[in-house]
Amino acid sequence: MANLWTCDIPISYLSQHPASLVVTRALMIVKGLFCLTAVPVLILGMKCTRFISNKNHQKFRCSITAGILFLLGGLAGGVALLWYAVDTVQKYHLEVGLGVPGVTYELGYSYWFSTTGAICAASAALLLLSVNCVGSTTERGRKPPSAAQALKEKQRSAEGPGQTYL
Repeated sequence: MANLWTCDIPISYLSQHPASLVVTRALMIVKGLFCLTAVPVLILGMKCTRFISNKNHQKFRCSITAGILFLLGGLAGGVALLWYAVDTVQKYHLEVGLGVPGVTYELGYSYWFSTTGAICAASAALLLLSVNCVGSTTERGRKPPSAAQALKEKQRSAEGPGQTYL
């Protein structure tokens, strides 16, 4: 017997539904909360903002935290969307195989928009983490300048702006 859903207005989006749908919706809510939390943290960590000082690498820590929050949001959304897609495709094949008339499950536009959002969140996380981690290792792993390079830099700063002599 097929479960038929009507167009009644639900009291809650998380009640009276199959467990897989409730978990999918809950994971999408978690994804939204992680990503919304990551945006202000990312703004605090930008080099061009002056909300916090850069003492003790606070902006670096904010950027890394925003990257981790975006990554957690992207992963939560990816798990939810993958779970929903597998469940929907299985229901579709079952209905087509049994020849159930009138009821069909398909992936709609909201699924594809949510997929795009999860991919964007995960991409933002990977870019933030890779740029910050690569930038921090090059600064820490940089060799001190040689005496000749230090002398050239000192001469350039003594010449003043806009004056370069070879």
